[in-house]
Parts: sequence; structure tokens; C-alpha cells
Amino acid sequence: MRDHPGMVGDPTATRASGAPTEVDRIRLQTAVLDWYAAHGRVLVIRRSTDPYAIWIAETMSQQTQIGRVGEALPAFLDAFPDVPALAAAPVAELLRAWGGLGYPRRALAMRAAARDMVARWDGRVPGTVEELESLPGVGPYTARAVASTAFGVPVTALDVNARRVLGRVLGGASTGRSFQSTADELAPFHRSADWNHALMDLGATICRPSPDCLACPLRSMCAWVVGRPVSANAPARKAGVPFRDTNRYVRGRVLATLRDLPPGTWHLMGNETLSIDPVRIERALDELHHEGLLELDEHGRARLPLT
Repeated sequence: MRDHPGMVGDPTATRASGAPTEVDRIRLQTAVLDWYAAHGRVLVIRRSTDPYAIWIAETMSQQTQIGRVGEALPAFLDAFPDVPALAAAPVAELLRAWGGLGYPRRALAMRAAARDMVARWDGRVPGTVEELESLPGVGPYTARAVASTAFGVPVTALDVNARRVLGRVLGGASTGRSFQSTADELAPFHRSADWNHALMDLGATICRPSPDCLACPLRSMCAWVVGRPVSANAPARKAGVPFRDTNRYVRGRVLATLRDLPPGTWHLMGNETLSIDPVRIERALDELHHEGLLELDEHGRARLPLT
């Protein structure tokens, strides 16, 4: 078994190195899954067992709050109920269904992946990590999230929350292929979906950037806690740029304006429409046009693509 530096057997140990025993692995799995059974979040996006719905939900959840995904998911699945329907979706309809989830390039990547599924797997979502990673827009996290939840593959989906939990527990670097391989080896064979949901929830509610170590079920085996007072917190994150001052905000406002217009309508986007610096609007229009998310005519007017 691969080395897991930092997994310790008791709260008084110093940072350890070397491979943990099978007992250590089972202790970690048991602590995570028992905590999840008692404290895991009940989320709309976890109700389905359909691989297609799971893939859509996981893609939507990237860089978007879970609550917003839960609200948008049912309507999106009504509009595009399966892989062939998504593969055939016109861009304008796709972006209207995507709504305000943000990062709309994900929607175009999903359509490209759906077309690949139609061509290579008869319109089915493939079931292995390797096959999923071969699809447009599907990276290591999404591939493992779908494979584990929809097909029971024992792998660990490392979103920012799961990565933080395991990075602190194991100690050392928490990036790169080596860490992904280590995380995959820790996944239980028969409860892979619960394992990944549990790590995500633990990182989202307890093992946050400023963690509540006293409430954590892993504190007795966590390398990050060893040598610190158990109530110690990580430094709070610095305040970021206000959302209104970001390019993402302008792009979202542009697409929201176009989504509200009748299909095929050209619109001249200006400061009087959005109350945003015209230079920022022009930059957003150029980017969105380059990415295939809108069309521009010779007069600088914009509309959502018709195909």
C-alpha cells in the first residue's frame, strides 16, 4: 500500500511517516462514515441514482453553491432529460436553462461531452474514471464523483473541501497525482458515494479554512492538529474583490440580459442598459463571442446563438 505520511494512531503522536496499517485506514473510513450518518447534509442533488442526472449535478456544482444547483437542476433535467436531448440542444436554449449558475462555458462543455457520449457510447454516460476523463470538460474530480456515485467505483473525488480534509489529516502536500492516488486508496469498496459526500460535508461544515477541530471526528488522527491546541484555527481568508468589480459579474449581466429577450433578437449592449463601464462591457462581449456563448453582428449588437 502507498505511503500516507501524517496519519497517526493517537492524539499524542507526532507527525508520523510510513504506510498506515489496514486498521488505520478502517478507522479513518469508519469515523468519516459514522459522522456522515449522523450529520450529513440532505441535498436535492443526491437523490438521483441516474448517471446522467448525477453527471449534470456534479458539473453544475463546480464553483456554484449547492443550494442554487438544487433549485436549477429539476428544470434543467426537464428541458434536457437525457444525453441525446442535451447533445441536440441549441446554445440559446441551453443557456436559458443554465440561467444564473455562472461559468456558462460549463454548459457548452456538457453539450460537447453529450455529443461524444452519443458517438462513442450510444448516448450513455460511461462508467470508468478513464472513460469519463476522456470527455470534454470532465476532469479528475467530476470523473471520480460520477464514477463513485453512479457506478460504485471506489475512488475519492477531491473537491476543495475533501482535499482540505484529507490534506490536513494526512499531512504534507495535498496536490498532484500522488495525492490523488493516495486519496483513491483510502476510498471504501462498498460505500464510495457516501465516502465522497461525507468528505465534502465535513470540509464544508467542520474542517473549514477556519476549522472547528473540537467538533471534528478525525481530530485524534489528524496530522494538522498534532502539536497544536485542539481549538486552534487556521488564519481567516482575506477579503476578496467585491463581486460587482469582477469580470464574471459583467459576463453574467450580459448573458442575463440576452436570455430575457425573445429568441433571435439582436441587442446593443451599453452603459445605459447595465450601468457598467462600457470598456468592461466590450471586453465581456468579446470574450463571450470568442467562447461561442453569444453572436455579434457588424453593428456590435449581440444575441444568443440560434444553434
